[in-house]
Amino acid sequence: MKKWLMFSMLAVFGMAPAFSYAAGPDTQVDALVAKLVEKGILSQDEADVLKGRIAYDAKTIQESNMKTGLPDWVQNFKVGGDFRARVQSERRESGAGAAQGDRVRGRIRARLNFETKVNDKARVVLGIATDGGAQSTNQNNPRSNNYTFSSENGTSANPFSKPYVVLNKAYGQYMVNDKLTLTAGKMDSPIWEPMEFLMDSDITPEGGAIQYNYKVNSMIGLFATGGAFALNEFNPSTSDPFMYVGQFGATIKPFDRLDAKAAFMYVGYGNIKSGFTGPAGGSSSGTNNTLNTANGANGLKYDYSSPVGAIDIGLNDPFGELLPVYIPRVGVFGEYTRNPSAPDKNAAWMAGAYIGNSKVGGWGTWKVTGAYKVLGRDAWLDIFPDSDFYGGQTDTKGVEAILEIGLAKNMTFALDYYHARRMSSTVAKAPEHLVQYDINWKF
Repeated sequence: MKKWLMFSMLAVFGMAPAFSYAAGPDTQVDALVAKLVEKGILSQDEADVLKGRIAYDAKTIQESNMKTGLPDWVQNFKVGGDFRARVQSERRESGAGAAQGDRVRGRIRARLNFETKVNDKARVVLGIATDGGAQSTNQNNPRSNNYTFSSENGTSANPFSKPYVVLNKAYGQYMVNDKLTLTAGKMDSPIWEPMEFLMDSDITPEGGAIQYNYKVNSMIGLFATGGAFALNEFNPSTSDPFMYVGQFGATIKPFDRLDAKAAFMYVGYGNIKSGFTGPAGGSSSGTNNTLNTANGANGLKYDYSSPVGAIDIGLNDPFGELLPVYIPRVGVFGEYTRNPSAPDKNAAWMAGAYIGNSKVGGWGTWKVTGAYKVLGRDAWLDIFPDSDFYGGQTDTKGVEAILEIGLAKNMTFALDYYHARRMSSTVAKAPEHLVQYDINWKF
């Protein structure tokens, strides 16, 4: 008892000199502990444990004191991002089957995000990324952050040109409570899709959003998202084009291994027929129906306000030990929309399935996904679809298949294959084969 009382007193009263002990071994605490060993009060093993405890406690106090002197937003500062290296092979044929536009490209995408909590209820996020646009014309691409090797000027040789870096996102969030979140600025898309299809995942819309999540019980959760986003700004016009979104959905887990997520969304637009001119709109792929400019009219022929339904159903551990290879999860998903403003070519849908892990991010994790996609000419505004699927054009259909393999913690390999073509009978089908080989690092 006497020995451990001495042990505790040394641990407490030795804290002051322990700060110097952490920096070097020759301190008053070392001398005192050595004397106790010499007198037989402590064994050498007990002395080593005591000195280790004092050093650890001193380090903890130093770190705490350092944090106390810094503002909260500095203490809560986080940095993260990702980097992707890609080799892309593509071949598009003309209607007669002749090769057209065969090429292989090297590409990179780098994104860096800075985040801090302003207080317990608010945070600010800033993100920079490589610019996916044509640098020679300073043309930013909202649907891509890919930089193609030596592509600064497509009309003349410019080896090893350096890509631009752009502001990829900048938004503030206010967490009213654990269910309700308000967001304003240039943000990550708040819209949920089971797979990239109608909305390219690189798009960061600009405006405001409100998100609500409510857990009814252990089996049912509800979510709702509303947002209003600017599409363009004309000076001094007050008829700027904009979009608004409302999405309502639920997550359901009726059994331990079975779960589902489903959502209904309505996307509406304002001033796009007169204020947003399709191919002249910058990021448009030019496949939506436009008015006859020869008669003095201009802009899109139809409105694109549409309802959208989406679902994802998955089953964990579906086969147990019946197969020689363990299958963590299988699932099916789908999405459908129809534009009521257009009389024909107005539907878009996707159906697919997957097998493997829910998330791929470590060694031994994997996932295979396949989907068939149909996107009518006037089913959806042509500034939004996945830009890798036939250049982001509408009036297309085809398949996409993805293989993802975890190489190490936060490092994955992905093989993405697209085979798509045009649908309209008035244009060449021009089928395209596109293969992407990616290595992704997240940090």
